[in-house]
Amino acid sequence: MLRKQRLGGEFHTEKGRQYVNALNKWLNKNQNASASDRSAAQAMLKDLNNALEGGK
Repeated sequence: MLRKQRLGGEFHTEKGRQYVNALNKWLNKNQNASASDRSAAQAMLKDLNNALEGGK
């Protein structure tokens, strides 16, 4: 679970949401990326979403 602690002026949850948005944009813009790159991005996205939801 991400904590509400400041990280360089931002909270961890805010930074996590920014990374979720960035990964979604990357996946949409790079549909022809290698399967391994897309799989890695999707795994990170899943992990971040789980952390932001409190590990549900």
